[in-house]
Amino acid sequence: MKKILVTAFVLCISGMMANHAHAQARFGMGLTHATEFPLVGMNANISYNLGEGVRFQPGFSYYFEQEKLRLWEFNTDIQATIKEDDQFLLYGIMGLSYGKHSTQVEIRENGRYVKVRVGDDFINANLGFGSDFKIPDAKIRPYIEVKYEFGELNQAVFGAGLRF
Repeated sequence: MKKILVTAFVLCISGMMANHAHAQARFGMGLTHATEFPLVGMNANISYNLGEGVRFQPGFSYYFEQEKLRLWEFNTDIQATIKEDDQFLLYGIMGLSYGKHSTQVEIRENGRYVKVRVGDDFINANLGFGSDFKIPDAKIRPYIEVKYEFGELNQAVFGAGLRF
C-alpha cells in the first residue's frame, strides 16, 4: 500500500511539475502537530498558483513515532486568498486528506508473545486558515496553518514552516 501511495504522490507531483511553465510553484517544508494523537511531525508540500487568488497544494505529513504510535497523511488542499498586502497573505483552506494510524501491540499466540502492528486508514475533509509572511527581497516565505480535519479522524492540525 505504501508503494502505491508513494508512486501516486510522485506521479502527481511530476505531472504538476510538467505544467510549471503555466503556474507559479513554491516548495514548502515545516513542522506539524496533530491533536487527536499528540504527535509532532514533518510536512512537505508544493503550492501551485492557479491564478485569481487560488492555489492548489498537495502535501505529505509524517509524524514521529511515539509510544509505538505511527501516523502519516497525504493532503490535497485548495487555498483561496482572503486578504493580501505587502507583508502577508491570508488564505482559507479546504481539502481532503487520506492517511493511516497504527500502533504496535503484543498478542499471545501458541504460548508465546508476538508483536503485531494494528491500525486503520482514514479519509477526512479539511477546513482552516493559513498565512504566508512576505519578507522583502527574499525568496523564502514563512507560513503558518491551522485546520480542522473531520470525518473518520477528528483533529486539529497546526503547521508552520518555510516556502521556497
